[in-house]
Amino acid sequence: MKRPLCVICLVFMVCMVCWGKQRNGSPFTLSKEQSSAIYYIGNIQKKEYKNNQIYLYLSNVLFLNPTSDLSNQIKNYQKGSSHIGCICYLDLAEKTEEENVPKIGATVCVKGIAMEFTPATNLGMFDQKEYYFEKGIHFAIYQAFVCEESVTYNHIQEGLFRLRQKIANILTEELGEKKGGILRAMLLGDKEELLPEIKQGYQYSGIAHILAISGLHISILGFGFFKSLQRCRIPIIPSACISFFFLITYAVMVGGSVATLRALIMFLMFIGSKITKHPYDIATSISVAGSILLGINGGNLDVGFLLSFSAIMGMVFLTPVFYEVFPLWLPKKIKGIRKGLFSGAAILLTSVPILETYFFGVAPLSIIVNLIVIPCMSILIISGVFLVMTQMSLPFLSFVFRIPCEFILGFYEKIIYVSEKIPGYFLVTGQLSSARIFLYYGILILLVLLKKKIKKRGKLGILCIMLAILIIRLQSNLQVEVLDVGQGDGIYIETGTGYSLFIDGGSTTVKEVGKYRIAPYLKAKGVCKIDYLFFTHYDEDHISGWVELFEEMLQFSQKRNVLEVTNIVISKETKNAEGGEYLLSLARKLEIQICMMEQGDVMDFRGVTIYCVYPGDKLTESPNANSLVLLLRKDKFSMLLTGDLEGEGEVLVTEQLNKLYKEKERESIEVLKVGHHGSKNASSYEFLEEVDAPIGVISYGRNNSYGHPATETLMRFETEGMQYLGTGTEGAILIETDGNRYWLESFLE
Repeated sequence: MKRPLCVICLVFMVCMVCWGKQRNGSPFTLSKEQSSAIYYIGNIQKKEYKNNQIYLYLSNVLFLNPTSDLSNQIKNYQKGSSHIGCICYLDLAEKTEEENVPKIGATVCVKGIAMEFTPATNLGMFDQKEYYFEKGIHFAIYQAFVCEESVTYNHIQEGLFRLRQKIANILTEELGEKKGGILRAMLLGDKEELLPEIKQGYQYSGIAHILAISGLHISILGFGFFKSLQRCRIPIIPSACISFFFLITYAVMVGGSVATLRALIMFLMFIGSKITKHPYDIATSISVAGSILLGINGGNLDVGFLLSFSAIMGMVFLTPVFYEVFPLWLPKKIKGIRKGLFSGAAILLTSVPILETYFFGVAPLSIIVNLIVIPCMSILIISGVFLVMTQMSLPFLSFVFRIPCEFILGFYEKIIYVSEKIPGYFLVTGQLSSARIFLYYGILILLVLLKKKIKKRGKLGILCIMLAILIIRLQSNLQVEVLDVGQGDGIYIETGTGYSLFIDGGSTTVKEVGKYRIAPYLKAKGVCKIDYLFFTHYDEDHISGWVELFEEMLQFSQKRNVLEVTNIVISKETKNAEGGEYLLSLARKLEIQICMMEQGDVMDFRGVTIYCVYPGDKLTESPNANSLVLLLRKDKFSMLLTGDLEGEGEVLVTEQLNKLYKEKERESIEVLKVGHHGSKNASSYEFLEEVDAPIGVISYGRNNSYGHPATETLMRFETEGMQYLGTGTEGAILIETDGNRYWLESFLE
């Protein structure tokens, strides 16, 4: 058997992944006793400074009984008695000294409020609960206060942490907040000082990987250090041991990411092959690294693992295919450029499904940008290391290494600026389905395994098929998705005929709802343009998300905006209502067309129509009751969208609906978007009888202070025989129809 170790490792990896999936089937949930406990004890594994707080990562956490003697419980605490982990958020006082901060490795008793992490309730939303659960962190403690701390701690880890903080401070002092923050991320994996616009620029240019400690950094530092020792005529075994010890120390100091550990293991195997004089087999090296890391992580395939291993496998196994398909694409004399382009293309092709699944987009220009950026990384990293060393020992010489750091980082900034000017520099593709991912990688594996049997044209054809799998999206049905935006409203409509519509978008309970709920959802759907954005009225819980997104669009001056709004639609009768001035002023600055809609108007989107039911000439004194009410129709399917309609407004809408029914302008209504989040003043018996919808959808925030949906309202639904779903318990709710039949699906189903 060829490569027996490789085969054994692959089998082990498959078993670990299956076991990990089974183990992660039931995420951790705090019991009533655990969440009501006030005191918790655990061992500090890691700590960070973020957002003027200290994050303590505790392992072996136990919940202490406040009614019993705490000192005895702490005294009897034993490491390993629990497999529960948590994060403690401690407020950082301005004059807090390092000596007063709890130390890594110490056992601490913490007082605070335990809360579970938030699960994803919309497509594209960051799943806090799953993310932290895979890392062995099960809950968070807020308003934390350390009551007791053990005298013993891990002197090595604490010392490395302090060294890391000292290096970070040196980089900020030498290079300033902007460039220092970038180099801190590159050398230390510390993104605390990294400005949001810088991070976004690197991401959209396809070079965000250089802002994290990866195999590239380990290769530069590890091989550079090893070769330097060899040039000093130090024997190979001592050189290897010293280099490996140096890299392990560095990996521990910077946090030991998956990419770092993968490169560290592969470096060790490479050095081992040099010492034993055995040929280095990269396939075996990759499989050994993968099996070790999966064993450590309990079979969890997180995004770091997937990106790191897809990149290295693409570079090793797919690059030769490009040489065969494009043998004369560049002169052989320009070997370095050709190798860089082919390697970059191979890495991109193997990573695209992962990028689309987790980040909902790709940067096609990253192949060329990386070709320019990567060669400079060696100089930048080495200069950064020597900048820190000279500042610590010979500060008057630090300028020698500060100059190349500033020059290269400035050069990177220019590259990002130029790439942003090129159309399509970042493509929002949306999230790939599981079926597409399996099909894509299945074809890719066959291409690599059968590359010697497939002719050149066949390989080119297969590459085109793979691209088609990534790009082509077919959708003919009408889809309406009521998002979970907390206490508020946000509805996305995909007509199936080429139009993207959105109704409202705000919240009073979710901070930055535009950034964390609306924008990620649209990116996950592959939407970069909203053709028509409807606002039913101007309450905060209906507009705050879009106000936030409009402000961001203006801040970046359209440079990095992957989302565009073409038209805004508001009610003609309430266009000057209180609360809308600022929103509309932002829209005008962005040159968004503002359209007026009045009762009886119809918008036709190639077979999907929106009819304005209300408001008309008669208005009430309540802004909620004057909400824009729309009737969405496709063939035999109708859905009534009511904003915050209630009270007297429902009476006027009931009259209008009755009139339309008599004039045969409308048929039955299948789905009602319930008005005003299920308030007791909405959805009267008379209104429900006129609408006569079998399904109601309520948009509200879980455990909101208003008590929505009201018990009286739910009782009226039951009396009228209307089934209902709510975003507070079901997450986002999708309604899909072909015009004859319709289907409902909740995100948390």
